[in-house]
Amino acid sequence: MAERNLRVELYLDQDEASAEQREVIGKVSQRFPQLEVQEFTLDSSQALDRGIILAPGLVIDDVILGVGRVVSAGKIRRFLESDKVEDENG
Repeated sequence: MAERNLRVELYLDQDEASAEQREVIGKVSQRFPQLEVQEFTLDSSQALDRGIILAPGLVIDDVILGVGRVVSAGKIRRFLESDKVEDENG
């Protein structure tokens, strides 16, 4: 069975933490090719709609995983693996 695509939203600014979060997502997406990554700025309507006012912000399939801090690759992988389990058993 094919895995469903997962939408990843990155809310970024011109700071080191945003650059680091972009790099972490890049590495994670190599292991999880079903990730569809979209990047937004903090002044975008998407950020406003989500209520994200600090960078970096990370949202995966409508679940906010982090705002104003870098989310580790390990935490992202655990979230994605638990999501896969739910899809297979759900």
